[in-house]
Amino acid sequence: SRWWRRAEAAENLGLAGATRATAPLAAALSDEVPEVRLRAAKALGLVGGRAAVLPLVNALTEPNRWSTIRIADILTGMGGEVVKELMDAFPKLNAHAKLAALDILGRIHALEAVPWLLSRLDDPESNVRARAAHALGAIGVVDAAPVLRKALTDAAWPVRAMAAKALGRVHDLEAIPALCGALRDSEWWVRANAAEALKLAG
Repeated sequence: SRWWRRAEAAENLGLAGATRATAPLAAALSDEVPEVRLRAAKALGLVGGRAAVLPLVNALTEPNRWSTIRIADILTGMGGEVVKELMDAFPKLNAHAKLAALDILGRIHALEAVPWLLSRLDDPESNVRARAAHALGAIGVVDAAPVLRKALTDAAWPVRAMAAKALGRVHDLEAIPALCGALRDSEWWVRANAAEALKLAG
């Protein structure tokens, strides 16, 4: 009944690498006390394995943005084993969890997610398109360049800004004329990212 005992138990199970504790730790992600939920999430990250991933992916939907960031860090630390679960769960996630999922894929350089990320550039939500462009730039796949060049003309300026940044990271020389054109964009962030991308082109 004492929350600090529950939190301590969750932490110790993680330190012990107790794989058989995955189900109870997943249940603790619904605890009424945030500290218990966070320690259970950390423990699941330490325990690892496919069974630990999906509860953490679902926990990205926490209403507290700070909790989402912490859980995203845990998932990032788990590496490639989270990729499939993130893509499969994506349609059911809420808005901020979707953005966190895209960031995770970029941070772990998930090459296998590139085709899926490219298709996110057609998402009706502009924030999703922008974060997908950012993830593609973080992964640094040159094959993404033609789609990123197209995103430079997106109606939403955050998408244009992230596309410009991504093109700089993938060193797409064919994008130079389009990036020069983006220096005249009406939004300063697009202009700044285009200038940085051109600087990286050398």
